[in-house]
Amino acid sequence: MKKLIIGDIKNITRDSLLIVTVLAPIFLALFIKFFIPVVNSMLYERMEFKLSPYYNVIMGTALMLIPMIIGCMAGFILLEDKDENILSYFEITPLRKKGYLIYRLTSPIILSVFLSIFLFYFSNLIKINFIKVILIIAIASMEAPIITLILGSIAENRVEGLALSKLIGIFSVLPIIFGLVDIKYKWLLGFFPTYWIPKMLNGNLYSSLDFILYMTAAFLIHVIYIFVFGDKFIR
Repeated sequence: MKKLIIGDIKNITRDSLLIVTVLAPIFLALFIKFFIPVVNSMLYERMEFKLSPYYNVIMGTALMLIPMIIGCMAGFILLEDKDENILSYFEITPLRKKGYLIYRLTSPIILSVFLSIFLFYFSNLIKINFIKVILIIAIASMEAPIITLILGSIAENRVEGLALSKLIGIFSVLPIIFGLVDIKYKWLLGFFPTYWIPKMLNGNLYSSLDFILYMTAAFLIHVIYIFVFGDKFIR
């Protein structure tokens, strides 16, 4: 396990794409902290439009972007390991392929949780109960292994992985956009994991049973995606 961690650090430090990926959540936190309030003030002064009612959507989107970014990074490393046939090497080590996969899926979750907590409290955009923040971040961070597994099970190399990651990004944002519009059968968007996080950040849910229901639905959807693409990757 220690060798894997050291190997990942070496891979990140020598690859400019991975370096940018690691720094992206920090830049995102700075952007939300200093840019969003300025834009809100400008819009109100010039158009009398307040951006603040949509802060929960902005924060929900940001909390999903971090695990997506980290998941892409882990996915690129996984694809590189596949290209170099390192997975076969682990089959004859005490770690085995199962241990390798557990590490490759849990490490992005842990990193996503810490970076998401930093983003939420550093940006200070919205305020909700600490326990609920942790629950939301924990569920949102489950998207990191989903992205990793999607890239690892579908893409054949890093070039395909990069193209696929852009496609994933588009499909991940669409449920958020359509979730803001009053359209028929909007509940169908619930099949996308990214649909639920902004919903859980909705201020109207802070003291209601709806939060628990949304959290349960979000958790189950994320688990289904992990099992489906995890099975595909193993096969």
